Amino acid sequence: MTDSDLIKLLEKYKNKDCTNDELILIDHWYKLLNEGKDKQLPTNVFLNEKKYIDEQFSLLEQKIKGNIHQTKSRRYFSIFDYRNKLFKAVAATVFLGIMLFFLWKKYNAVSNKDIRLIENIVQGNNREIKKIILPDKSIVWLKGKSKLSFPSVFIDSIRSVSLDGEALFEVSKDKTHPFVIHSGRFLTRVLGTSFNLKVDSTSNTLNLVVLTGKVMVTQLDKVKNNIKPIYITPGKGLYATINGRSNTYNVKFIANITQKKIIDGTEYDMNFENLSFDIIKKRIENKFNVSINANDELYKNCFISADLTDQSLDNSLKILSIVLGANYSIKNKYINITGGGCN
Repeated sequence: MTDSDLIKLLEKYKNKDCTNDELILIDHWYKLLNEGKDKQLPTNVFLNEKKYIDEQFSLLEQKIKGNIHQTKSRRYFSIFDYRNKLFKAVAATVFLGIMLFFLWKKYNAVSNKDIRLIENIVQGNNREIKKIILPDKSIVWLKGKSKLSFPSVFIDSIRSVSLDGEALFEVSKDKTHPFVIHSGRFLTRVLGTSFNLKVDSTSNTLNLVVLTGKVMVTQLDKVKNNIKPIYITPGKGLYATINGRSNTYNVKFIANITQKKIIDGTEYDMNFENLSFDIIKKRIENKFNVSINANDELYKNCFISADLTDQSLDNSLKILSIVLGANYSIKNKYINITGGGCN
């Protein structure tokens, strides 16, 4: 640092006009003074300047001794305050994020619970069979004056419904979410299958006929001759009763069943033998409550043989598209079939 620069720097310090870097420079210069270095200015400095500096030494030395440390301390605490404020800001942000997360979890849990508790109850009558499509796309044909209760959304690991009466079930396949029917003192459990179930909660009787897959039946409460769950396979049936007085559980297996009587009045049977595309298209639309858009001219000569019984909408469309050599797309309840065709 030249003498001229030193004079200017001391002048700025005197007027309290130094920058942080200049304060650091003065601090360094002062340390050199204490070490006996640069105490004497070079001889090329003008006398008046030299005098000026000597005067400044007597005035500034004590001020520098006190203020340089204070300035450093202020800078230190200023940085500390900044870091402290930054830490507080980050901590507040993290805390706010955690609180928002837990509030969201709580709100979401309450919302899901509210959705689950919105129960749909469908009551039939003697003159018709009501078709019900459940949230998981399972189809239920409710018979007579039967009553079916189910949630608006299946959000638990088990798809649970309640039945009082008789219904034909075509359950969507889902190995990770069993389908359970509560009916009186009985519980019926499946993964994905079709069956007819008739339960009378008053007389504690159950009548089951399995069309496809495997169905498990058990009692909800303990009875005297408590037995293990019973599994019924396709083409077989079960008649079970629980005696109210003796509280005993009796079962009878049915070897021969009549499928036609069970599926009458439903759209369960989707086995097609040499039927036109137009007929099959309408059958799919009616069963799944969808609308299919296709070029009728392109498929008017198509006659199809395929068994779509107990198949989901997506599987039914896949099989149909393979037969036609076509492609399909699904958007909500609207389906487009394009390409392929028959000569």
